Amino acid sequence: MQTPELHTERLLLRPFMRTDAADVFAYASSPRVSRYTTWETHRSIDDSHAFIDMVLDRDDDEHTWAICLAEDRRARGAIELGLVSQTEAEIHYVLAEPLWNQGLTTEAARAVIAWGLGSYPAVMRIASRAVTENVASHRVMEHCG
Repeated sequence: MQTPELHTERLLLRPFMRTDAADVFAYASSPRVSRYTTWETHRSIDDSHAFIDMVLDRDDDEHTWAICLAEDRRARGAIELGLVSQTEAEIHYVLAEPLWNQGLTTEAARAVIAWGLGSYPAVMRIASRAVTENVASHRVMEHCG
């Protein structure tokens, strides 16, 4: 299944494009942004190109969106939904630091969760994980239920 564009009040969630590398590097090169992620801080634009290539080559049951503000199409973060089994999916997210603490990740996560439950009727649970110290990520999960 293709990853569709999703729209919220303040956001556009869209599939990544190869031309997003500079925008990805702008947030992914920050150690504060990557501190709680499973990936290393991007050290060069090549790391961002590799990320985009990986995302574009994923299976049909793995979906990654660029998080963009509604007024532009610039990638300010990423949100992923992937099937773990026929009945369970996982969601992961990252957002550029200047956009933290505005409810944008929660807004993106709610849209992706709604899309995932509607698109995969057998899915009964969408989970996420975060290290204990990542208080902001825990808040997103709590707000999403």
